[in-house]
Amino acid sequence: MAIAASHHVVTQTFGQRLRLCRHLQGLRIKEFAIQLDVTPQYISVLEAQNTRLPSVSLLRKMAEVLHVSTGQLLGDIPIQFDVSSREERNNATFSARNSTTI
Repeated sequence: MAIAASHHVVTQTFGQRLRLCRHLQGLRIKEFAIQLDVTPQYISVLEAQNTRLPSVSLLRKMAEVLHVSTGQLLGDIPIQFDVSSREERNNATFSARNSTTI
């Protein structure tokens, strides 16, 4: 029996939020890049550096693939997710290490 828990996570950078959302969707960088029609290296750079942002059209596509709003990716709105499986809890714990939880 899985117990769902609601969490609110605020991270400092766009890259951290992008990585968190990607992990929560269970997407590897390569899979995510294919869906966005970009290179895996581009996703890695976005997640690792806090100086780059994607174009508005790519940001919208990312939000759609990740099932979040553009505001959540940009940090204007807290990221909310339900943790209902052991794998998701492990991913959330791993991903939240570099983030601030409120």
